[in-house]
Amino acid sequence: MATTLRAAAMTMPPAPGSSWHEGERALQQTVPGGREVADGIAKFLRTAMTEQHRDFFDSQHLIYFSREKPTGGMQAAVLSGAPGFASSPEPHVLLLALDRMDVHSHAIAGSLSVGDRIGMLGLQLHDRRRNRLNGHVGAVSADSVTIRVDQAYGNCPKYIQRRALTLAPQLDPSSPQPAVATTTGCGPLPPNIASFVRAADTFFVASSYRGSHARGVGADMSHRGGARGFVRVREGGGVLAWADYVGNGMFQTLGNLVTNPDCIHHHAGNGMFQTLENLVTNPDCSLLFLDYETGDVLTIDGDAQVVLDMEAVGKLPGAERIVTVAVRGWTHTAAAVPIASCTWIDASPYNPPDSADDVVGGGAQQAAAAAAGQQLEVLHVRDEAEGVETFTLAAPPGGASGLLAGMYAAFSFPAGSFGDGVPSSDVTRTWTVSSYHAVGELPAPSDGGSFTISVKREPGGLVSPYLHDAVAPGQSLRFLGFAGEFTLEALLDKRDTVPRAAVGEPEGVLEQPVVVMPAAGTAEAAGEGAQQAGGGADAGPGGGGRPVVLLSGGIGITPLRPFLAELQRAHKTRDVTMLLSVQTHAQAAFAGELLATARASGGRVAAVVTATRGGGGDSAGTLPEVGSLSREGVLAAGGGVRAGGRVTSSVLAALVGPRLSDAIVFMCGPGAFMGAMEEALEAAGVDARRVHQESFTY
Repeated sequence: MATTLRAAAMTMPPAPGSSWHEGERALQQTVPGGREVADGIAKFLRTAMTEQHRDFFDSQHLIYFSREKPTGGMQAAVLSGAPGFASSPEPHVLLLALDRMDVHSHAIAGSLSVGDRIGMLGLQLHDRRRNRLNGHVGAVSADSVTIRVDQAYGNCPKYIQRRALTLAPQLDPSSPQPAVATTTGCGPLPPNIASFVRAADTFFVASSYRGSHARGVGADMSHRGGARGFVRVREGGGVLAWADYVGNGMFQTLGNLVTNPDCIHHHAGNGMFQTLENLVTNPDCSLLFLDYETGDVLTIDGDAQVVLDMEAVGKLPGAERIVTVAVRGWTHTAAAVPIASCTWIDASPYNPPDSADDVVGGGAQQAAAAAAGQQLEVLHVRDEAEGVETFTLAAPPGGASGLLAGMYAAFSFPAGSFGDGVPSSDVTRTWTVSSYHAVGELPAPSDGGSFTISVKREPGGLVSPYLHDAVAPGQSLRFLGFAGEFTLEALLDKRDTVPRAAVGEPEGVLEQPVVVMPAAGTAEAAGEGAQQAGGGADAGPGGGGRPVVLLSGGIGITPLRPFLAELQRAHKTRDVTMLLSVQTHAQAAFAGELLATARASGGRVAAVVTATRGGGGDSAGTLPEVGSLSREGVLAAGGGVRAGGRVTSSVLAALVGPRLSDAIVFMCGPGAFMGAMEEALEAAGVDARRVHQESFTY
């Protein structure tokens, strides 16, 4: 029986202290395990910015912006300027300096009033970093706007197409300004505007919550991405539709939309009516499209519908659900964002292949290329831990050139490959490469080179049960390529960033364009540009570089396993602390290998595998509590220890030692673990700029 949004909302309404309002909770409960996943990542929703998020917004030249209009409805816009036009003097505040903004953005920000509820999204295209902030205007002056933070959190890098942008903002309002051509219209999109939408691989959704839930916030701005043409234009330009892909499970944007009676899909006739009605009223949504080549901006206002009954509209590739927007009006502004140049890097490996008839131009070519892939043979399958299997695959032709420790492999599963009609459309999944063997390193049949992925069975999942239950040696998987920015080589040698400039410190006139990503081969790209006196991130009192801390939760060990191997291969003089936290020791993938590596490191690596359930007991007897351990004790015991209990800031301090605040930290795991580690590191005084993280659920 189909679960309806109304039934979900009525059966399990959010508690008054819940982090989720009624629309978010209703959608979470339509996904198997969705409530538990959302509750596990609720710690990421903060009422203040972390140091890392503050530094991130300080460096932005573009911020995507939404506001609840005083007259009703949503406003969506792009704010641009020199880096530093947004700064954070303290964790609860984001300050917009009007004199650092492009003149067109100056006019937008200057129109804000105290009390306006706003949403802000920072998006670094070149490295797929994304952070969101929801808040309200606390103060307005002649030269600045103060945003008070209501909610701040990071987002995963999925569906972001990488580009390198150069901007040339006009900061002086008295200088001659180029004329800006703005065209508006009502009703269906004309052909040229429809083509603008079809050519997009990225857009943004401005939505809002105006209900009574205490933890609900107002305006919100979110990102959507896919292959070119993933936004369909239907009914003669009167309706837009897009597939909502697998995401972080919070449903904040769609949760806002379904709390609006105008944003519900009403479908009768097949007994599959799925809807949510009469919860609260709030304004409609506004969509923003930005042409990164020209700087043109298109905004579309309309009435959204969240559709769970896929048969009602025909399922789109990769869709978990569908969103449609009935167009009410649109505005196109030429060269609204001062983009001087744009260099395409690559598409997101998470984008589902999309070959629909209304995909145009490069979108169809991109989809065809992605769909083709390479068939790689599965050479071996082994049980790695409870619920985890490792698959060894033949290396692609030519080997794994460019593969770095921490990268992932992307695979495509065609419609119907799991059985009759399952999946109903192509789906894409990625898994970290847990090991790689070059040509000749292993006996036949692996002597042509091979790599492994280690996959945890996800209850209620689509792909992982198929791999566990149906894939055997001799079968093939469709491989799309290696990718990823969470790599040891890219992150270990980054120098400390220059300390935050004092708010309001004059920086002179911007004479050169803002370069978003340093050109390859430059000193800045190599990390030298921001190196401080006295040495960069590799400098340390021990002479072997800063200590490295590897924190993994559950299957989050997969990128950190090759990190540890690479550290032992190329950075043997560094002190390393490896922590793997699992619910039970039976779930600890690669535990024996990690402990053996530590014991063979000559006192450089301290590794601890700890279980949070059932105390310290296992088949070997009673194990020590992790809180009773120290680095010296672990090394004296040979370097590798099993334990019981949770990792806290005091545990980190004891296991890493007095140089914890000086350490470089890499962590990966599920949302609850990541939130706990972020808090522990902050409490221990670790500089957030030296904390690098990857998450599988967020």
